[in-house]
This record gives sequence, structure tokens and C-alpha cells, in this order.
Amino acid sequence: MGLGNILKTEPQNLIGCIELFESATTENRGFWLGKKYWGNGYMTEAVVPVMDYAFNHLGFEKMILANALGYNRSRRIKEKTLGRLIGTKPFQFVGSQYSESEFWEVTKDDWNQRNSY
Repeated sequence: MGLGNILKTEPQNLIGCIELFESATTENRGFWLGKKYWGNGYMTEAVVPVMDYAFNHLGFEKMILANALGYNRSRRIKEKTLGRLIGTKPFQFVGSQYSESEFWEVTKDDWNQRNSY
């Protein structure tokens, strides 16, 4: 399942996307955001309702999330959305500057507790 991200002020322009994978081979959620839009909180804003929908409507009990080790913008989104670092392992990326991936977990119980106060 993939969802496109747009700005209210530019509804004709796709600025990013979020994907959900029910059966995780490496992760349950991935995202991409155009570089021009980095650092504005757009992806965090978009990820929150997607995770809420995954947990409370699609029946996910936990989500595994991944990012390149050293890619701190992606890491920060995981931290802000209750990701708990569970490990790292070697991973092949398109660019050669990254060679390991961090893996994070968010559980439905933790997610719903966060949103109950």
C-alpha cells in the first residue's frame, strides 16, 4: 500500500510517499521525501496518521522500521514516532556511503498509549 504526500498549498505536486508492507521482509514502513522539503516536519506529520491507521484499522501489532546507519534525518523521525532501536546489520544501499541499516520497532500498545494523553 502506498500513499502520496502533497502540500495543501501545492496539491498538484507530489512531494513524497509512504509505503506500508504487511509482511515485512526488512521493514513494514518506508518513505521518501523530495530533498527540497526536508527539515520542515512534513514526513513526521504524514507518518503519524499512517501509523495510526496501520495499528488501528489494518491490524498491525508492531511495525519494524529501517534506515541507513548515519542517516540522522530518517533516524529522528523514528525517534519522534516512538521507534525503539533493536539493532543494526550490514545492508546494501544504492549509494556506497552507507553500508549498515538500523532497525527499529514500534508496538501497537506503545503507539496507542502515546496517543491517549
